[in-house]
Amino acid sequence: MEGNANLLSEVKAHYGRVPNYVDGRFVQSKSYRVVPVINPATGAEIAEVPLSASAEVSAAVEAAQGAFDEWRETPPNLRVQPLYRLKALVERDYEEIARIVTQEHGKVIDEARGSVRRLVDNIEFACGIPSLLLGETLEDGAAPGIDEEATVWTRAHRWARSGRDVTTTGFSVSSIVAWSRGRLWLSTGVTAVSRVTRTAVLSVRRCSTTVRRTWTSFGRRSSVP
Repeated sequence: MEGNANLLSEVKAHYGRVPNYVDGRFVQSKSYRVVPVINPATGAEIAEVPLSASAEVSAAVEAAQGAFDEWRETPPNLRVQPLYRLKALVERDYEEIARIVTQEHGKVIDEARGSVRRLVDNIEFACGIPSLLLGETLEDGAAPGIDEEATVWTRAHRWARSGRDVTTTGFSVSSIVAWSRGRLWLSTGVTAVSRVTRTAVLSVRRCSTTVRRTWTSFGRRSSVP
């Protein structure tokens, strides 16, 4: 049809059943309940997403919980090392990821590229966490007559208040962007679980594949559709 003449070529015609990503591994859900991922431009099904059971969600949370203590004690300069590699790989695969965003969500390609650019920017920001977490000193006390002989030292914990985070992503622009914010949480020593929107999960799955090549023993993150 003439109306399809300007459609971008698809990265894949069908991505199959989308797995969960738990404790650094892709794991197929045992749920029989699935929803289709539809390409809005063509109306064609391009993937199936299982609706994970509560036990599978609990397994993802437990994996993040189990990783927390050791990860929190890892020095920030070591926590960000895989992020540098991740940023390089995302930039290398920039166009492919943008095309997946377009395919799963129907965005024009320039908007999809903008989403991926925000992803890269968030990862780059997270690489600066060793400096952002520096504490501050205040000489001569906090006020007249209060600890004047001591140096008051404050430690920056504002990035990792609770130590564990759960995030839910919705609209596709927030799927990979919110996923990238997980890089920020990880760089501060937080472990996280993401509930990715089931209709825009393919770009996050693609990025999780890249994480496997960069993270190895550097920490854990779980994504559950």
